[in-house]
Amino acid sequence: MSESISDNNIYAKLGLSIPVNEREIIIRNLIEIHKTDTLFAEGGKCSNVPLKVYPNRYFLAQNFDKKKEDMRNALREAFENYNLSVITVDEEIGGALFCNIASMILGTPFGIYHIDKEQKTNVYLELGVSIGLQKPFILVKDHNASIANVLEFIQYYEMNDYFSLSETLGSLTDDYITRVGYFDKALIQNATARTREVCVSLGELETEDIGVTLAIQLVKRGYQPVFLCEMNKKLAKFLEQKEIEPIFYHKIPEVSDAIARSKFGVYRVDNSASSNSFIYLGIAIGLNRPTLMINNEREKAPSDLSIFDALKFAGRTDLEEKFELAFPKWEERFLE
Repeated sequence: MSESISDNNIYAKLGLSIPVNEREIIIRNLIEIHKTDTLFAEGGKCSNVPLKVYPNRYFLAQNFDKKKEDMRNALREAFENYNLSVITVDEEIGGALFCNIASMILGTPFGIYHIDKEQKTNVYLELGVSIGLQKPFILVKDHNASIANVLEFIQYYEMNDYFSLSETLGSLTDDYITRVGYFDKALIQNATARTREVCVSLGELETEDIGVTLAIQLVKRGYQPVFLCEMNKKLAKFLEQKEIEPIFYHKIPEVSDAIARSKFGVYRVDNSASSNSFIYLGIAIGLNRPTLMINNEREKAPSDLSIFDALKFAGRTDLEEKFELAFPKWEERFLE
């Protein structure tokens, strides 16, 4: 079983010319493994969701605007010669929206994630889940859109028009499919009972205020905060003043490893949080790591997160008070 999803083998077998039954075997093997160690495992958020296999379809994550059919039609034409068709979340009725999405990510050979100028957080969250579930993906970026900086090292297809996409993407899939999720599991240190590291993802709003507040609270309870962002000199200085070791991880491989081995994570889920933050949260959810979500009450969270509870706060002082009150119950429920 492990051979069929090995780091090199699965990438080779995802060539579009392989028989459908071979793709189905690959996906079923991966599903069997993920029934024990991801959000589909017993006790996971989506453990009751039936897992279907779509060997001749690919998942599409996109902004649900008036142009959504333009993208879908272009992709249908791009892959019509490869016995592959698109599947989107609006085809699945019933159950939790997020779990439907996650099951389609897992049940398809790969996913396509469309990054447009609106920077929809749901798309980045779903991309993070695909990384956590070790699923290959293709990024399609509009030419006028920026991209989360943590993804800048990944090759993406830049789209200028739908006609070009329909004519070229199919034959270029091998060039653009990304296997960033396929880390060697032997290199990933899974969490142990003695693990004290806690991942903290802050976004880009009130970073120092919220970061220091959370760090103090975590250290007081015997945990070591690890910040999922680029080195922040100002935050590091404040942490050192509080005699807290500043640790920062930013690149996808090191972030994924930190999330996998952490005790739990604290993730800010405001719509104004950075795109990177939602990618990291998606990875944590995909890996079925305990997540404590915090949400500034001035901002909405992405619709995909509606099945999750979040600790709402108004500011630094309010967060400190509410964390003190809510965390012991959360810790007892999810960590003991």
